[in-house]
Amino acid sequence: MRYRVPFVVATLSLLVLAGGCGGGGQEPSTDIPGGDSSELGPISYRGTLNKTPTYGNGGLASVIGLAGDFNTVTLRDISPTPLEDRLAYTFDGINLRTIDGAGDHDNEIVSLTNTEFASLDYGSGGAFLYYCQGNKGYKRSIATGSTTLVISNAGKLALSPRSALAFTRSDTQLFYKNTSGVETGIFNAGSGETIDGFDWIDEDWIVFCSGGGIYKINKNGTGLFKYSFLVDVWRMPKMSKDGKYFTFCPTDGEDYRVFVARFVGATDLTVVYPETLTSRPESIDWSADSSAFYVTTFDQRILRCELGGYPVDLPKNPLNGGGTSLIACAPLTSTASIVGSLGSYSNHASGMLFSQTGARTASMVMWDATTPSTSNVTFQADASTDQNLVFNVTADRILRLSYTRDNTLTFNTALAATLVVNGALVTLDGESGDVVSVLAYNALTPPKMERRGDELHFTGAFVSVHDKSGVNVAPTGAKEVVVGRGGVVIQN
Repeated sequence: MRYRVPFVVATLSLLVLAGGCGGGGQEPSTDIPGGDSSELGPISYRGTLNKTPTYGNGGLASVIGLAGDFNTVTLRDISPTPLEDRLAYTFDGINLRTIDGAGDHDNEIVSLTNTEFASLDYGSGGAFLYYCQGNKGYKRSIATGSTTLVISNAGKLALSPRSALAFTRSDTQLFYKNTSGVETGIFNAGSGETIDGFDWIDEDWIVFCSGGGIYKINKNGTGLFKYSFLVDVWRMPKMSKDGKYFTFCPTDGEDYRVFVARFVGATDLTVVYPETLTSRPESIDWSADSSAFYVTTFDQRILRCELGGYPVDLPKNPLNGGGTSLIACAPLTSTASIVGSLGSYSNHASGMLFSQTGARTASMVMWDATTPSTSNVTFQADASTDQNLVFNVTADRILRLSYTRDNTLTFNTALAATLVVNGALVTLDGESGDVVSVLAYNALTPPKMERRGDELHFTGAFVSVHDKSGVNVAPTGAKEVVVGRGGVVIQN
């Protein structure tokens, strides 16, 4: 047996995009040719540029600035490290939450009153969460939070890599629903039997357990095949995201093993090894890179089981006595639209700030200006520390400023169009890259900034002060604000 400890690459880099940060370089002012886009760090963008990129750095941060109108921004190559997997889980059966593989960024998505969640899966490359609740199937946008009914009568569901939908009714019938909404019944377990878990092998075939046996069937209802494997005592099959492995468990409630297997040809399967846990597995999903699988257990834990390694509790276990839990892990995502017709922020931006930890984009700050050519951002080197990095965003009027948090693409609006402001001081954590605070002001000159040890002291006429959780902690304004390791403190 081998034991590999997941690790996080600690390098932090920041990409800032906005108007005229100063600095040297040529003086071009050109439109990006139609149909083409420019690439910078983890993003590609399309629009009208006003100035050349401007560079700066502060401690662990590298900074790049641009000016112009942006009508398309795409985040590329989102490849999480093991501890940065995007997980969703249910708590006490009625609360749906998201978290990362380190147990950080625990965020409530949905809280029900009485009806429990019956199944949970990611779809559309991780852009949506699909779940069953109250014999209905829903999908929920990660970016906007909007929820849509997708199946009016469903017990459980599962999504293929390209989001084809399979679901059960009454735990006895297996269905396939195509993109046109047509439902096809493909398997009936028969009298006295149930379907004890199912998942997609690829875009055409589904693996499922029924009567203790392991079967596969085509989505059109043909090709039913039962694997001859040991004895008929199996449940809860789950495919790895790369399609190479799948897990299944004994039906015996006193047998705590999880078997890792792979298909051999079209008609056989072989066990790679069994993983023995200390409690009954309740739900399983594979990591984004298929190097491990996550398990929720009857004794209320979330475990990460690396292939060939030992089960390890999440560093910060979120269940803590919260009862039976479902779990799902988002797949690797190659691109995500930030600005555009389907952008998670908007269809336009006058400036943006991206922070990165290793290859992961930790947070994004986006804003619009009345006159995009006046948008500007500067790195406040004198006020910044290795712990806190400060940027001053200005424009003739900032119409909206939003930022992401909790390791998602969901934007929290800090400045709305109702606020008349022409500046905002944005502070990011120099280690995690998360947004620490957004201090909005309306003045021709920025507020005063002073560094005192690890603390940053800001004085001025602040219209609002948003903290890292997205809450305005000074709804009536503030004159003195302290930002430190403990967060944001209002002094006045």
